[in-house]
Amino acid sequence: MRSLLAVAGLALCSSGAFAADFGIGIAARSTDDRSVYLPIDIGESFRIEPHLRYAKNEARNDVDFDKTLDVGVGVLGLRKVGEAARVYFGARLSYIESEYRSQPSGFIFSQDVDGFAVAPTFGFEYLFGQHLSLGGELEYRFVDLEGNFRQQGLTRDTERKSQGTQTRVVLRYKF
Repeated sequence: MRSLLAVAGLALCSSGAFAADFGIGIAARSTDDRSVYLPIDIGESFRIEPHLRYAKNEARNDVDFDKTLDVGVGVLGLRKVGEAARVYFGARLSYIESEYRSQPSGFIFSQDVDGFAVAPTFGFEYLFGQHLSLGGELEYRFVDLEGNFRQQGLTRDTERKSQGTQTRVVLRYKF
């Protein structure tokens, strides 16, 4: 009986239902804000999409800077709406680290925070052949960050919460 279950399990796992298409994508919101996506399409109706975003802005004095690391995953349902068009919907979950440092008028202050973001997401994409797609995305993002604020040797706890919409253009290539 055990060998029959093993054979049935192997047959299920080797079927086309578990086939996945892998790819890479880039999303842009502005000239200095890009994300790298790693879409994994499971069948025609489901996508898991890990993503990474790193942004750093520096002032000319090399003391003032703001940098952010955002690592996460999206879980998205896909629906065909035409021969070469799809819509997708789901949510993205991210871990965020952010560091800000400034020296206005000789007083140095800094803020280091980390936390999470949850973003219900809706998007569309147009497929150019089997490998390339171009689309747009809208999400409503809830961000909750906690950390430390330091100024002139004093440290205190800080919290940053925000919510709002974000839009981006997404270019994906499937291997």
